[in-house]
Amino acid sequence: HGITKPMLERAYGHLCSPKAIYTASNGEPGCVVVSFEIKAGNPIIICLRSNHQMGGRRDFYNAITSVYDKGGDAELRWTQKGLLRWQNTP
Repeated sequence: HGITKPMLERAYGHLCSPKAIYTASNGEPGCVVVSFEIKAGNPIIICLRSNHQMGGRRDFYNAITSVYDKGGDAELRWTQKGLLRWQNTP
């Protein structure tokens, strides 16, 4: 997705201080975290899958499934669909 190593290294900070959090729109258990960081004019988003059992282990994890810049009017569409869970308001 064109995300550089330094951008990935900042992912934890984005999860701790997000711009907004939306319920996943694909029916999977999890959420989409929208960061304040911009790439090519678009916000970086981090997709999380909650309670995911990985590799046949007994334990369940919250896993980052994808990180990329999201263009268009995605935040507006997600808000209109009622998927907004939390928003950082200045």
